[in-house]
Amino acid sequence: MNCTTLDELLDVQYGKVGTPERDEFDKETQAFCLAATLKEERLRAGLTQEQLAERIGTKKTYISRLENGKIEADAFRGAEKEEIVRFCREVLQGQHFDYFIFGHRHLPIDYTLSPSSRYINTGDWITYYSFASFDGREVVLETEDKNQDFHFDLL
Repeated sequence: MNCTTLDELLDVQYGKVGTPERDEFDKETQAFCLAATLKEERLRAGLTQEQLAERIGTKKTYISRLENGKIEADAFRGAEKEEIVRFCREVLQGQHFDYFIFGHRHLPIDYTLSPSSRYINTGDWITYYSFASFDGREVVLETEDKNQDFHFDLL
């Protein structure tokens, strides 16, 4: 009798551990498990999405998107996969801006678009305790954890 382990099947289907395809599969698997766990625990607590959202200071739509795996706030996906980076690049074709500041990704990002232009995503206060500050000359992405680095360079 021939037996194949789960790891062997995954190697064939998604590549060996450490390959981009396998890393993507592992990331999606973790996101699915997290979403399922969130929903299960919310239901176990007898809460609606709206009640949970109210308790943690967000909106029902955010909880719904989390539970359905629609939010990827875990990592910078690379310039070509980040819609906001692509948007900023398009805008820069016609007009210069020193900063593009957003909060849509719920992930702190400080991305150098050109030597004189940056995309800053403020992240969120619940998970990363991150915020942007302006000293009159420069915008800086900050967090309570001074060891965190959310800067990504194109250059």
